Amino acid sequence: MLTGDLTPAMIQQRVLTRYPDAAPLPPRPELDALLAPLMKWDEASERYVRPGERRNTEHTSLTSLPSLPSLSSSQKPLDPRYIALEEFEERLRITRDRRTLKVLGVRADRAHVAALALTRCLGVRRVSLDAELAGAMHEIMKEQEVDEQVLYAADQLGPGGDDWPELRSVAEQAAERVAKRLFPAPEPLLLIQPGLLARYRLDGFLRSLLAASRDPKCAALFLLVPSRDRAGVPKINEHLVIPEVGAPQTLWIPLEWLREPADAA
Repeated sequence: MLTGDLTPAMIQQRVLTRYPDAAPLPPRPELDALLAPLMKWDEASERYVRPGERRNTEHTSLTSLPSLPSLSSSQKPLDPRYIALEEFEERLRITRDRRTLKVLGVRADRAHVAALALTRCLGVRRVSLDAELAGAMHEIMKEQEVDEQVLYAADQLGPGGDDWPELRSVAEQAAERVAKRLFPAPEPLLLIQPGLLARYRLDGFLRSLLAASRDPKCAALFLLVPSRDRAGVPKINEHLVIPEVGAPQTLWIPLEWLREPADAA
């Protein structure tokens, strides 16, 4: 699982993906001691490497795809498909380096593959908003001694139910708690699975996301939004508009850029 040249974020994400119930790994330099039997920190590349393993000095890219025809190195710069993929990756890197926000639209049935590919390409920490919000909602229900069954029933009935306002109140409190935990982000984040934001219309969380993206102390933020329509700014669950986000903050993931990862971890 831990092969190649890896950043701390890559290692933390791989362990989290493979062992979701394990305690989070610490940052450097504490992480150095844990990895000492397997890997060592390389100051020049700012990555962990295995002693004796052949260093990978190539650019981390996913554009050598089996779905594209095999072209010679002289042909690739002239092929519009390769040009488009290079431009896509360059825009990702610019967002990461400039510490800004990018809303990434992707076809819904490719969202999982896109999340894995982006994590591997950018070396960012992946966060499921649905999981974070659900966890925070359970915390609040326990703290406030709210009958969970009542709110489960309210969720099934939807906005027309009598207890929907109470459920939304818990969701809004949970969203505020999650925003405080995540922002300002000390490292780049890839936020995935935003469906509950739309389910409970948690516009406040989206505004916190925007505010964080303008904070100089915050690292880059990527929000992955599955969508059926590949036009304009994607809407969460096809109806929740992301406030103040236009075309400059939006980037659609080319289907040609995606491929099933060989190692999902």
